[in-house]
Amino acid sequence: MVEIGSGNVSIIPAHGTPLKAMTLSPNGEILATASETGTLIRLFSTTNCARIAELRRGVDPAAIFSLAISPSNTLLAVTSDKATLH
Repeated sequence: MVEIGSGNVSIIPAHGTPLKAMTLSPNGEILATASETGTLIRLFSTTNCARIAELRRGVDPAAIFSLAISPSNTLLAVTSDKATLH
């Protein structure tokens, strides 16, 4: 992430493998990422790059179609090729 005003660069070590999907919350305070296998979803604070949560979507690999964070930053939705919404 790059802070536009100062040019400061922060690196978030999201996953050890390539990302399948990522999204920012509407206010930019939270970053959600999905692993390539679609089993792990991680949430990070964009202010300090700290991991807020790690959620397991399942044990079977899945193609993540989308991630969405609610305007209140209290809900996360994840859709995949498993025909489910988490």
